[in-house]
Amino acid sequence: MIRYRVRSSVAVENDLALIWLQASDRDAVTRASNEIDQVLETAPLTRGIALDGAYSLTVAPLTVIYQVSPQKRLVTIEKFIYQG
Repeated sequence: MIRYRVRSSVAVENDLALIWLQASDRDAVTRASNEIDQVLETAPLTRGIALDGAYSLTVAPLTVIYQVSPQKRLVTIEKFIYQG
C-alpha cells in the first residue's frame, strides 16, 4: 500500500481548530478529521471527488479540499468546510 504524507498550512490548521471550537458536536468533528487523515494517507485519489485541479472529500460534518502530488506521494490540504 502506498502511503501519502499529508500536510497543511498553519492557517488551515487554525481554521480546523476554530471549526472544532464552534461545533455543537466536537466529537463528530474529531472523528471526521481523524477519518479524513486516514483516507488522505492511504487513498486520496480513489476516495476523493476530482474537482478542477483539486479533490474534495466529505466525512460528515467536514469536507476537505486538497491537492495530490502522486510523484511525491504528498497530499496538501487547502481548506476545511464545516457542514454542521
